Amino acid sequence: MALHTLPTQTDNFTYQYLDAAIVRGIIELPHAQARAQALVQTCENDFAVLRQWFGNKTGFGPQNRITVRVQADSLAHNNGYHADGSTLITVDSCETAGTDQSVATDAVRALFVAEAIEVLMSYKNFKDKEVSWKPGSSDGEGLSRVAAATLHPVGYYSPFVNGPYVNTWLTGTRGNWVATTDNNDLTPDSYGCSILFIYYLRDQLNKPITDIIQRAGGTLEETYHSVTNQTVGFKPFRELLAKYLPFDPANPASPNNMTALKTDNPFPILEGKQRYVTLSFKEQEDPLAGGRLGVPAGNRGRVTVKPFFTCPAKSYGYTIYDRDRTLQCIATTIGFAQPKFTWEVNGQHASVGGSVVPTTTVLVDDPANPDAPKSITKAESIYWQAEKDVSSSQGSAGELDLKSHSASHDGHIQLKIQVDVSERFGTTETVSQTGYATLTTQELIYDAQFYADREACIDAFAKVVHKYVRVSDIPLIFTLPDPSPEIRVAMQALRAVIEELGVINERNPQLGRELTQALVERLQLPEQMLLMGAAPTQTTGAQAGTSQRAAPRRATQRAAKRKRTRP
Repeated sequence: MALHTLPTQTDNFTYQYLDAAIVRGIIELPHAQARAQALVQTCENDFAVLRQWFGNKTGFGPQNRITVRVQADSLAHNNGYHADGSTLITVDSCETAGTDQSVATDAVRALFVAEAIEVLMSYKNFKDKEVSWKPGSSDGEGLSRVAAATLHPVGYYSPFVNGPYVNTWLTGTRGNWVATTDNNDLTPDSYGCSILFIYYLRDQLNKPITDIIQRAGGTLEETYHSVTNQTVGFKPFRELLAKYLPFDPANPASPNNMTALKTDNPFPILEGKQRYVTLSFKEQEDPLAGGRLGVPAGNRGRVTVKPFFTCPAKSYGYTIYDRDRTLQCIATTIGFAQPKFTWEVNGQHASVGGSVVPTTTVLVDDPANPDAPKSITKAESIYWQAEKDVSSSQGSAGELDLKSHSASHDGHIQLKIQVDVSERFGTTETVSQTGYATLTTQELIYDAQFYADREACIDAFAKVVHKYVRVSDIPLIFTLPDPSPEIRVAMQALRAVIEELGVINERNPQLGRELTQALVERLQLPEQMLLMGAAPTQTTGAQAGTSQRAAPRRATQRAAKRKRTRP
């Protein structure tokens, strides 16, 4: 067993590691050196953030470096601030076999943050000659865990550090550790309350962490008074949690109790229109189907086609594959304490284990028209699995998984998904969100040369377009999914495309005509809509008697402005 010092020092730290430990005999620490080297990459940045929180500019540096040592430890420790270069932080090397090493590394970094902030507390008390944050008490322990979770959440909520830590207090008697400080840092009930109250100040009451730390008093109640100019901070804090996260310790099995949190920070808990929901979608191959299935008869062949409208037509091989995929619909919430999710698919309620047969649009790939699938209307059987609570340390979320009938492989099924979200406790108000998604049951795949030719043509086209328009959304149209999963994004892009098309028509009419026709085919839109941003054609000679369509004034002005401002 040997102690090693890395040759690299940074402004505020020296780095060491032990290669073994005596724990019922000598055990090797195979990752200790790598963990120490990983700390070199982040300690200074993390320490800079913590010092900014404290308003600290003195007490450390090349003349008084902190030693950071990776070894076998019960999480981490420090010996407080010293002015003679003897300050020591030790962190466990997180050696559990068979785990994700990147997560283990982040856990070591989270442990460092938890100890480094306690060193800063110690220095603040030493310098100010008065005690505010106490590293060995419940308030200081709460702050150290808030810091670790804020800067390294992956590591903090990993099995190595084992957050969250607030459920002991939430499922207990919820004693007042705000007005009173527990004089040890080993009791989850007291430091769990401290963690929650610090997050309450920061994220519910929107008080800057710099104010919370620098204006702190001897208790969290004094800190509350300092940053809010109010008193008895525990009362509104406890009442808010009792309303939205109720728990009766005398009846722990009651259905009227909250479920354990997956995060230390349930805040902000908002009401009414302050809360909101976002929807996202992700398709996954069915692992039981092995991804690509057999090729149905008649769905393999060759076709002469342009990979892109500027490419020459060539002969390419293609295959249409049947797909068995699951569409994951994920609703992420902000402002909810313990949300409930209710789903609809194409206007029909999604009950547990049920199905619907909506008449919907299905896009069917056409090998002869790679950018213009055929659109049909068809009744599709859509099955869903039970709704899931996929909340994590990063936030509250619900999920609904959708699949098509196993014998149905019609194409790209267009679905309208709605989720209604309400609280389990505290209020009956509901927030709704709607999104549009595609469930792919059949997929057209060309030979590799098709995609190589397509990419080359798109790159060349983009270079030409950028000669006329500084920031062009036009190439985006040819790379968006069919259709764009978010209608709002598609409309924003279309609006920009119409403006850019007007500039191109003005400066290069030939390219403008070719591009307009390609976009008409791709977007299935009337040509007149795309020409709304076109500049008026100049009339000379024989054309003078021809009726000309005037461009909208604003579009013409935009084009002129762009032309004037080009370098």
